[in-house]
Amino acid sequence: LPEGVAISLKSGQRWLIEAHFVNPTAQTLSVNVVFNLGVVPEDEVETWAASYQFDLGPPEIPAGQDVTQSFDCAFPQDVSLLTLMGHMHQYGQDMSIDRVDETGSDRIYTVDHWEAEYRDYPPIQSYEVGELVVGEDQVLETTCHWLNTTGQDLGFPEEMCSAKGVAAPLRDPLFCVDGVMQ
Repeated sequence: LPEGVAISLKSGQRWLIEAHFVNPTAQTLSVNVVFNLGVVPEDEVETWAASYQFDLGPPEIPAGQDVTQSFDCAFPQDVSLLTLMGHMHQYGQDMSIDRVDETGSDRIYTVDHWEAEYRDYPPIQSYEVGELVVGEDQVLETTCHWLNTTGQDLGFPEEMCSAKGVAAPLRDPLFCVDGVMQ
C-alpha cells in the first residue's frame, strides 16, 4: 500500500492469503513464502482502504461455444483504485475493464491473451492515491471472453469473471454481483 494508507481489520477478522506452487521438474524443490505485514497506529493513517470484488455471478458457457459476457458494478462514492486485476479460469481468452459514465468509456485494464496460470496470478496494476479515480457516477464494466472446448456446459466453479483489488477511501470491503452490492 502507498505510504499513509492502511486497511482496517476488525477484531477476530480472518484474512486469507493463498500461495500456489507448480513444480514442472522431476526434482523436489523447497519453497518459502514471506509476507511482511505491519501495524500502523490509527493516528498515522491518512487514508483508509479496503478490498473490492465485482463479480458476474455464475457464467453460462455452452459446450463448444465462444462466449462473451459483461457486467457493471459501481462504487458507492468516489474512490482511487490502488490495485486492479481481473479473474477468470482456464477457458478464458481475453478480458477488459472499462470506466464508464454518460459521456463514454475508457479502458483501464486489458488482458489480450488470458493464460491458464492467470487464474492464480493475474496481471495486477497498481496506482497511487488519486492516480486512477472512479467516480460514484461511473461504473466499472467488466467483459470476459471464453472458449469452451469441452463437450459440457461450463459455469461456476469451472469459470468466473471478476474485477477486484483495493480502493481508497473505504473502510469496509465491497462485494458486488452483476450490479447488485451485497
